[in-house]
Amino acid sequence: MKQDLVLSNLHLRDLNPRICGREVCAPGHTFGPAVREYHLLHYVVRGTGVFRRAQAVYTLRAGDIFVIRPGESTVYAADQADPWEYIWVGFDCAPQFATLLDRDVIRLPSAGRSFAAMAGCSAAAQEWSICGQLYELFSQLAAGAGAGRAPQPDYVGRAINYIESNYSQPVRVEEIARSLGLSRNYFCRLFHQQTGFSPQAYLIEYRLARALQFLENGMTQAQAARQAGYPDVFAFSRMFRRRYGLPPGRYLEARGKPPHP
Repeated sequence: MKQDLVLSNLHLRDLNPRICGREVCAPGHTFGPAVREYHLLHYVVRGTGVFRRAQAVYTLRAGDIFVIRPGESTVYAADQADPWEYIWVGFDCAPQFATLLDRDVIRLPSAGRSFAAMAGCSAAAQEWSICGQLYELFSQLAAGAGAGRAPQPDYVGRAINYIESNYSQPVRVEEIARSLGLSRNYFCRLFHQQTGFSPQAYLIEYRLARALQFLENGMTQAQAARQAGYPDVFAFSRMFRRRYGLPPGRYLEARGKPPHP
């Protein structure tokens, strides 16, 4: 038995639900290899199964969460004798949330209530209900995030602060890495591991999100493009359409907000 919730993409900036569902799997039921463009969490309600990512193989049971990050190829399969039932939720998230998902498997039986609430959402405003439950879930993850870990320099957090403070100016990945005392390759790998984005992709995403805010607050496209760090309105419009599927003016009209003349 499989239940899928059909969600609208609200394009929320910090925590944006994309999919949610629940499945009682048949013995040996396998999914993958598959790659996602968003974060995806599965909570095991009952039964057992196997989760594979790269060279790692995990045998999971009730109360476990397995984590799939953007761009990762994974396979998971229900046990033949005791097949699992799980609830899943997929979402886009800001780097501050992604840093709490650096483990492939998280043991968190208390999260069952949040996952059950997400899977049981009614159709009315279900995206917002799921978003609220995701915040509750991340509060539980944050509470145990530091247990047993030695403090590490927050390179990614510092890089994010730099990007969000300087996005309207020319920003080069090499300069950020150098300011942190890291090689470019190591910095890019670390940033992607913790956020699911490359530094350049995060910069683009942040600039577009800010530009959209500027447009919704009444700026012209040229003003929003310049304020968000784009050299001209044509480059901005091209990038905006690639991200949101429509040029800026039509996107605003579709949301009931006519563009500023």
